[in-house]
Amino acid sequence: MRLDLDQSMVGGKSMKLSRNSLLKSPRTLVLSGIIASLGTGALAQSNVTINQAQGWAEVDRPYITVSRASGSGAETFPISTNHPEALTLPASISFSTGETSKYFYFDSKAVTDDLPTTITVGSKSVAFTVKCVFVTTTSTNTDIPIGGGTRPYQYIYLPCNAKPGGFEVMLSSTNPSVISLPASATIQGSSQTYFYLDTFEVGQDTNVTINALLNGHVTPRTYTVKPIFVSPLNPSVTQCFGGDSTDPYVYAYLATGPRDPYSLKLASSNPSVLAVPDKLDFTAGGTSRYFYFVTSPVSSPTLVTVSAKSAFLGANAPEKTCQILVKPNAPTLATSQTSLYGGATSKAYHYLTFQSGLRNATAVPISSDLPNVLSVPATVNIGAGGTANYVYSTSYPTNRDEVVTLTANYYGNIAKVKVLVKANRVIDNTFSPAYATGGQGSPYTYFVLGAPAPAGGADLEISSSDPSVLQIPSTLTIGANSTQNYRYFTTSAVTRVRYPRIISTWNGRTYQEAFAVLNPGYNDVSGVISYGGLQSLADGPRTVDIELRTPNTTNVVQTFTNVPVDDDGAYSIDMPAGTYDMSIKVGTWLRKTLEDVPAFAVYKNFDLINGDVDDDNSVSVFDYLELSNAFDTAEGDPNWNPRADLDLDGIVSVFDYLILSDAFDTYGDE
Repeated sequence: MRLDLDQSMVGGKSMKLSRNSLLKSPRTLVLSGIIASLGTGALAQSNVTINQAQGWAEVDRPYITVSRASGSGAETFPISTNHPEALTLPASISFSTGETSKYFYFDSKAVTDDLPTTITVGSKSVAFTVKCVFVTTTSTNTDIPIGGGTRPYQYIYLPCNAKPGGFEVMLSSTNPSVISLPASATIQGSSQTYFYLDTFEVGQDTNVTINALLNGHVTPRTYTVKPIFVSPLNPSVTQCFGGDSTDPYVYAYLATGPRDPYSLKLASSNPSVLAVPDKLDFTAGGTSRYFYFVTSPVSSPTLVTVSAKSAFLGANAPEKTCQILVKPNAPTLATSQTSLYGGATSKAYHYLTFQSGLRNATAVPISSDLPNVLSVPATVNIGAGGTANYVYSTSYPTNRDEVVTLTANYYGNIAKVKVLVKANRVIDNTFSPAYATGGQGSPYTYFVLGAPAPAGGADLEISSSDPSVLQIPSTLTIGANSTQNYRYFTTSAVTRVRYPRIISTWNGRTYQEAFAVLNPGYNDVSGVISYGGLQSLADGPRTVDIELRTPNTTNVVQTFTNVPVDDDGAYSIDMPAGTYDMSIKVGTWLRKTLEDVPAFAVYKNFDLINGDVDDDNSVSVFDYLELSNAFDTAEGDPNWNPRADLDLDGIVSVFDYLILSDAFDTYGDE
């Protein structure tokens, strides 16, 4: 600006003055005195300029240049502004004699908005805008931080470089429990700075706004904080056996490595079945950890849910889960002998086997439902990690066959096995010779027990079914721990073939076997058909069909149909000249073929094996199925099957099962 030499300000008004007018009246003389008191330089001031029309508050230091006419004397000009709260100015500027130009700097104070101002020097004014300094923008390394993860940082920017000493930007978070940050950040030496944020675990995506405040202006930045624990639990197995010796485990994963050590609280929906640790700790920076769990024995399949939730979020924290099916470790019980004689010196052993190894050494209870017949120890001991062990049983003398059930119980998982304990009795008479002509020679027979005789020995009562044909002493002792003894007997002359039986009784059981007493000139083939599984031979079929075959073939030469069978099992046929194979298949008994039988006086016995329910000439699982379907039925019942009644007593019972068991996995002759 320029200040004309003939222009001045008095009372805030501009007026025109001339040297001649000043001399014309007393009023002009007074005004002249006023002007003289201000300094004649006020009239000589020529110009005021500013080096910049606007400046950033507290940052820029603009200056104003004041110029006047040459040749002026010493003068002082006042300096003022209409916004002294925003500008810091010198009170005045002084010129020495002859000095024509001079400048001065000034400072600005903080403002909340751009502020237009006027600066007045003497009678001249200039316009100046004080610009507000605020945070113009922010930037960050991520808009989606993970709670508890690495510390994200945020830059804040100014529109200018900071003032000396810097600007303190006030910072705040709308949710400091999720994102916390410093109370302020100072920008100095440049137009920007950064600060770190601390994020904390959240249960779900959570928006948080960070505000930067400077000179009344707020600049926001919104973050979406994600949970660090978001992945489902990952078990090494989805099903296992209760009480298993293995060490199954569960993996837990974090979305990123935590900034500080981190913990998950663990829980099981059924800790008595599947137990987990109370917590799982992650080290700083770790993203995965696993924990082992332990199962207990169960009696039925049990589905257990394992859960984990952040230990920092409390009881209401979202949880991640997995499910594991804990199955019963069901044992099986097997035996080395499905049948044995009571009081036998050899002991049967019984195996208890598990599907998977036991975690801890366990004494599994085992019991017998007839301990006075067959006893076992109270427990079967299975070592840690073991799957099986065995125990021996002890049998005791009994006067009747008993089916004993052994039972093992592992936490409600029952394993059973049946053992037939048979009464020790005579099981065979071995004749020498096999048959004899009546009244000739001294035949004898061995009486054979099923098991060694007890300590006191076995005193057999012996008799003949027909003393007129066969005579034998009435008693025989089989010594202690022995299984046999023999006895001579005598026969009388007969006019036809006779089959007297030698009957032995001991331990309440009777055994009998026929001996063929031949008449002189006998020329038939005869013998005894023993029907296995029957209490008496008289209970068996009373007729049979006997095939004569070409030796060592199945080629049938002749069939004798409906051959009579006596009460004692005796049969007889008049065989044509030659040598043949003789074969019988009747009822539920397997086919029996005797090879190379000559056509002259000969004695041939048929010992038939019982158990062929399905009539396929074998005793197999299919016969078991047929018998099982008819079990516990009698004639007239819906499931009655007469072929399943192996002992021909009119019902299908455990005794038929025992007959089939004794013959299991046997095959008849072709």
